[in-house]
Amino acid sequence: MGSSGAAVRGPSEPNLPGGPVPTTARSRAYLDRVPRALGWVAALLGASSLVDGLSPHSWRVLWAFSPILPNRASAGATAVIVVSGLLLLRVASGLRRRKRAGWRLAVIACAGIALADLVRDERRPVEAGLALVLFVALICARNRFTAVSDPRSQWFAFRVAGQLLAVAIGYGLVALYLPGHVAAGTSFWSRLREILLSLAGAGGGLTVAPDMYADAFHLTLLGLGLLTVSCALVLLLRPAEPIAVLSEEDESALRDLLR
Repeated sequence: MGSSGAAVRGPSEPNLPGGPVPTTARSRAYLDRVPRALGWVAALLGASSLVDGLSPHSWRVLWAFSPILPNRASAGATAVIVVSGLLLLRVASGLRRRKRAGWRLAVIACAGIALADLVRDERRPVEAGLALVLFVALICARNRFTAVSDPRSQWFAFRVAGQLLAVAIGYGLVALYLPGHVAAGTSFWSRLREILLSLAGAGGGLTVAPDMYADAFHLTLLGLGLLTVSCALVLLLRPAEPIAVLSEEDESALRDLLR
């Protein structure tokens, strides 16, 4: 009887506290939250970059650095930051859904903001640090973004293009309605016409002051126009069905099965 009792109690002994299973489960739960958290950080950085592009503080510091940096270089850096910020805002939801394509675009956008910070020198330290931290975090968490893109849809391509175009027009209107840059009697339609032409790189008919502000305004809208057209073409021309790719876990499991 004693030996049979020991045999009954034996199977319950491996279930001891502190085993490897709970630790693994906690680690996976923590790692599963990483893409969602990085998506929200990307949205925050994108929004702050858009606001910073219109901040009068930025233009005052740009004037202070104008003897050192060429006007075109400073204006181009501002355009890169604004376009990268809009791109981060757009792909933030894809990061939260672990999209690999969104991860690639977010890495490029963070690198663009960081490089533009080095050129401009007047970026706020908090935003510059946030861009670098997000860039490093995305690189370290690259294995967590394995989801393929959604199937091709013309309506989705048109919707994305419409959203980007609406943001570009809104950005242009805010920039032209800020006091001190356009003559007070300029009509709404004249401002809108200048914005639409600037999206195609044909702006300049409306006088915008000062020259550095005008350069940044036109370069930013040109960048937003190129971003809109590029996104629409990529979404329209990508394969109708995502290419089947094995994840690292599936690939290792398949190799173990074939051994």
